[in-house]
Amino acid sequence: MALSGGLLKIRGALVTTMSIDGDGEYDLEVVGESYYQDALVRIAGPHTEDGRRVKVSAVLYLEPDNPHDRNAIRVEINGATVGHVSRELAPELRKELISQGARSGHRIGVDAIIVGGRIGESYGVWLDVPMDDDDDYDDEEEDDDDIEIKVEVVAAPAPVAREYSPPRLPTGPAEPVTYQKQSGFPWWGWALIVFAALIFAVLFLAPR
Repeated sequence: MALSGGLLKIRGALVTTMSIDGDGEYDLEVVGESYYQDALVRIAGPHTEDGRRVKVSAVLYLEPDNPHDRNAIRVEINGATVGHVSRELAPELRKELISQGARSGHRIGVDAIIVGGRIGESYGVWLDVPMDDDDDYDDEEEDDDDIEIKVEVVAAPAPVAREYSPPRLPTGPAEPVTYQKQSGFPWWGWALIVFAALIFAVLFLAPR
């Protein structure tokens, strides 16, 4: 498995700072899903006759303050808890992640698949975390060394600041504003005066 860091990939409703590149086998089973069936139904859809198989993006969240297990790794999909990595496998996985830069509070993206969902059946979740080919897990024989994890961390690129460009102002001398000179008295004013003079002459100056 390879783990890349600082990629800020959007996975569901969360932003992850690290992500696991799996092999497409989805070997790591999530436990405790029975407590989160309502959330899984909301994510994968209602139960059907044939069941469902839904590929999703999940997030691993280190929980050192978990009162039941300080090595706990919570699994979230679309911001909702859907289970945990098993108590037997979590310590080794957590150790490898921390050795490569993961810290408490980091959200580590990983591909996942939701299976099941037939009528009367629960949903289950499997993570795309490559496991050793010889990993035949037995409840009576706990062997964390069977996990093979090869982690690579890539430094986060510095965010690119968007350069602010002020609005461009006009350059060069301003064009002079010209005003058209208008005559002091309009032509129709003179016409009215002439007409009034004619009326006056007819009424008062004409011989009676």
